[in-house]
Amino acid sequence: MSIEDFLDRKFANAYILEHHRFSRVTGDLFGKTKQIFDAFSLELLASEQLRASLAASLGNEPVSKTLAERWALFLRSRTNIMEFWSGLCSSMVAVVALGVTLFTLVSSTTGKPPVLEVMLTFLLGTALFVALKFLIERRLFWYKFITAHLEAIAKVGSNPALNTDALQAAKSCQPRVK
Repeated sequence: MSIEDFLDRKFANAYILEHHRFSRVTGDLFGKTKQIFDAFSLELLASEQLRASLAASLGNEPVSKTLAERWALFLRSRTNIMEFWSGLCSSMVAVVALGVTLFTLVSSTTGKPPVLEVMLTFLLGTALFVALKFLIERRLFWYKFITAHLEAIAKVGSNPALNTDALQAAKSCQPRVK
């Protein structure tokens, strides 16, 4: 795989659906200690596998550290752009919601029924901006996730012994169960 494959929308969506789905979040919130620990152990293994694959896609050790730094810098700037657009979508949702509220108030004070087409336009606009914000936030999450891995590769490298030691240390930690 190449670095471009890791940034591909389909790959990102598949990884997110498998490893970061909402049921895992609810498991973090409401699961028992053993279930949470087991989920963390699986996620740690998946994360290390992803990092190793990502490092391998960048080439040999000296080159991979440099490329990881460059890609992380580039993705951080993309993250800033995505955060701007996400904020803009939130603002547009607020403006459209304000438009719906004002239109409803004006129509109720004048006694005229709201025009269905205008109300549907406002609601469609809100739905559009909410959907766009969701897509931007999902991509933003993925860029931050990959950037964190690239920064780790740039800092530590892709030494498999380090990854193995970290995994063994994580496996040896046992949760305190009451």
